[in-house]
Amino acid sequence: MGMVFFGIMVAGFVRRKAGHVTARNQYPRVAAQLGLTYTPSAYKTGVGKLDGVIDGYRVTVDPDDQRRIYVRFNHAPAVELHSYAHNKRPAQGTRSVRLVSPRLNALFKTTHADDSVAARLNDAKELDGQLKPLKFLRQLKTLSVTSSGITAVFDYGNPAYIPREVIDDVLPRLLAVARVVDGKGEQVSSVPTAPLDRDAAGDVADSGSPGAAPPRA
Repeated sequence: MGMVFFGIMVAGFVRRKAGHVTARNQYPRVAAQLGLTYTPSAYKTGVGKLDGVIDGYRVTVDPDDQRRIYVRFNHAPAVELHSYAHNKRPAQGTRSVRLVSPRLNALFKTTHADDSVAARLNDAKELDGQLKPLKFLRQLKTLSVTSSGITAVFDYGNPAYIPREVIDDVLPRLLAVARVVDGKGEQVSSVPTAPLDRDAAGDVADSGSPGAAPPRA
C-alpha cells in the first residue's frame, strides 16, 4: 500500500508539472484566440499573463502572482457576492439579499446587493445553468463579485498555473455574470463556453480558507 500511495503522489506531481509547462506553451495561442495580449512571466517557472478587453470588459488571467481570472467592471455596481461567508456589514447602498435560485445561494455564501442588482440576479434564470459547473470545480478556491469586478481564484498547485481548458470554460461564465450585474441581459458573448475537461480540473482536494491566493514562493 505504501508503494501504491507513493506512486499516486509522484503521478500527481508529474501531472501538475506537465500542466504548468503545457499552460505556458499554450497561453500565446489562447491570447490570439481571445484577442488578448500575452505577457511572458518574469519568473523562471512562471506561465505568463493574459490581458485585454472582451465584450467591453477588461479581462486578466494571472496564474503567477494572483492565481486568478479577473473581469473588471467599467463602473461600480452595488454588489458583494462571495463563495465564502464573512461577518462584515453590507456596504453602504447594499443590503443582505436572499437570491431566488437555490444554486446561486449554494454557490455564494455572502450575498449583498442593492435592489436593482438583486432583481437582475433573480430574473436571470440563465445563470443557473451558467454557474452550475463552478460548484464542482474543486480547484476554484474562491469566487467573488464586487463593485470592482469578478474574481475567480484557483489552486492548481506549485508552480502555479490555470489550464487552458479552465480559461475556455470559466471565462464565458464570468462574463455572463458581469452582463447580468451590469444589466446587459442575455447579450451573447463573443467567447463561446467550452465543456470543461475533467482532466483539466484534476483531483486536487478542496482545501484552504477563503481569501487571496497564496503568495508566490
